[in-house]
This record gives sequence, C-alpha cells and structure tokens, in this order.
Amino acid sequence: MKKAIKNTFYTTVWLTLLTLNKVNADMTMDGTTVNTGLVWSGKTLDVILQDWLVYLTGLLYFIAIAMMIWGGFNILTAWWEEDKVKKWKTILMQATAWLIVIFLANSLISWIITILFTK
Repeated sequence: MKKAIKNTFYTTVWLTLLTLNKVNADMTMDGTTVNTGLVWSGKTLDVILQDWLVYLTGLLYFIAIAMMIWGGFNILTAWWEEDKVKKWKTILMQATAWLIVIFLANSLISWIITILFTK
C-alpha cells in the first residue's frame, strides 16, 4: 500500500512539473517566425502570482479528491470492520475539510492579490 501511495505522489509531482514547464509558441500569420518562451514571459507580477495560485490549488484539489476516492474505496473494502471503517471515515472527513480550506484559501489569496495590485 505504501508503494502505491509513493507512486501516486511521484506521478502527481511529475505531471505538475510537466504542466509548469509547458512552453508557449507564438507564430506569425505566415508561419515563418516562432517565438518560444515560458508561460509567464511578458506578464505582470499579479498575473504570474495568479497563474501560480491556479497551478498550486489545482494540485491541492487533485490530491484532496484522490484522498476522497482512496478513502471511499477503502471503506467499501473494509468489510465493515469497525476500526477500519472509522479510520477511512476520518480520512474522508479530513479530505472534505481540506477541499473547503483550499477553496477558501484560493478565494482569499486571489482577493488579496487583486487588492494589492489594483491601481
């Protein structure tokens, strides 16, 4: 079981890094000039922070949903053994709480960034 958790974590990190390292390719109308650069090239600081916030919260949402699915599956396979059901029920409740916390933190940080960078 620990190996499956470790592999899931490594896959999540790898996919996140792959997403963060994507490159924009801007082509002219005739297709002769290609200008490649990182995702945040030419953007202001507030847009960069908002982009990072989107990537980070997306990763956290993914982890919380994966925990919920994992906990639900393990409750179904616990064969109604009281201690196992209680353990996985706790994990489900924690994952649900983390979804709420992530949503509120995302909203709060977006609001603070908007206030700080509004002219």
